[in-house]
Amino acid sequence: MSLDTDFPAYPAPRELEAGRDEIFKYVLLLGALHIPLVFLMRASPWASTAHAALVVLLGLRFLLDRTPDRLVYLAGYIVGAELLWRMTDANVFWEFGKYAVSLLLLLAILRWRIHIHPLPIFYFALLVPAIPLVIGVLGSERARQIISFNLSGPLTLAIAAIFFYAHTLDRTKFNWLATSIIVPILGIEALTLYSTLSQEQIIFVASSNLITSGGFGPNQISAILGLGTLLCWVYQFTCEKTASASRWLLLIIGMLFLIQAGLTLSRGGVYNLLIAIPPATYFFVRGNKKAWSLFIAGAAVVSLAFYFLLPYLNTYTQGMLLERFQDIETTSRQEMLIADLQIWRDNPLYGVGVGISSLHRQAILGFYAAAHTEYSRLLADHGLFGLMALSLLGVMFIQAFRKAKGNLARGIVLAFMLWSLAEMSHSATRIVAIPYLFAAPLAFLDLEKK
Repeated sequence: MSLDTDFPAYPAPRELEAGRDEIFKYVLLLGALHIPLVFLMRASPWASTAHAALVVLLGLRFLLDRTPDRLVYLAGYIVGAELLWRMTDANVFWEFGKYAVSLLLLLAILRWRIHIHPLPIFYFALLVPAIPLVIGVLGSERARQIISFNLSGPLTLAIAAIFFYAHTLDRTKFNWLATSIIVPILGIEALTLYSTLSQEQIIFVASSNLITSGGFGPNQISAILGLGTLLCWVYQFTCEKTASASRWLLLIIGMLFLIQAGLTLSRGGVYNLLIAIPPATYFFVRGNKKAWSLFIAGAAVVSLAFYFLLPYLNTYTQGMLLERFQDIETTSRQEMLIADLQIWRDNPLYGVGVGISSLHRQAILGFYAAAHTEYSRLLADHGLFGLMALSLLGVMFIQAFRKAKGNLARGIVLAFMLWSLAEMSHSATRIVAIPYLFAAPLAFLDLEKK
């Protein structure tokens, strides 16, 4: 069932019909407005809280629309804004972004009577048997926190997957979804850049840097800035006009995101791009001379910029930039993965319970660490059921790729899903971008339609 065939087309807002390059105005205007907004949010947690509340209220208002298009864009905005709320100490709970997206999309499923696809239901149902185990070990209150921390991501993935299985994204809708995510990431870029430039001197060492991350977790900041870069690169091929102001604007913005992601010295956000961009670009340019021209032009601009910038950035970081990215040390993630596999070996059927692997891992390694690799966490916490859940993620990936219409759509599937799967390998499901980016390509991507 496709939502686009169930209801009359929602009248597009005037700005969407005015021309093919209105995204330029959208990014320029709202991106500029987000700069004073994010500094207000940084100065006042109440302003940040009000922003979070207004975004969710706006999403509830969009439930009154005839089709869910604007709700899709708003959920994308939450994907980009989640770290803004965390960075600015909004008075919302830590997993607010995931539950906000889950709530809005669940209400959308009920509002538009969306067909319930079985795979996401089975995927999450396989994780439920491990819940009683954690309650028995930790008690109800602590168990609630652990369950929320570890299962809010899979819950969001399941709900978003159900929603997108029944949705269609043409090229225009996809571009608006992408830019809806990019705009709040511009706010994150503003905060991290200000934090970086406002310091007289930053001492860099061979580890992630809190100052260049805007005073917040470098791994999450690097990931979301890297996602912004990915979306800006994808837009080079989905933009409908070759000589487009928005194309060049987003190319420049993407480079700024990538530079700041690198300056955090948290490697995950950059490594995700190395996994997602090459295979996606292969399909973008496959059999398309125009796309080849765009690729050559874009790659030349990026390469030329970094040819001149990289030596300066490496000097600025006292040589730590190249040293950090040449270092293959996994910062204990490999040890944690091996420990998870050992826990699974000892508890092969049901696992040890949601989040309980952290306690077992502490006993094995001598230090406490929450799960960083979603794949090994699923095995340690959920046992054979976790392995089956992983298999269903693989099935959904294959379905999305096979359902994609044309090489452009196949490239989108690879870009989004590979980014999500790569981020899961070193950051579990810490941020809502991970489940949302995995679920979105499950929509029918009719990107040949303009």
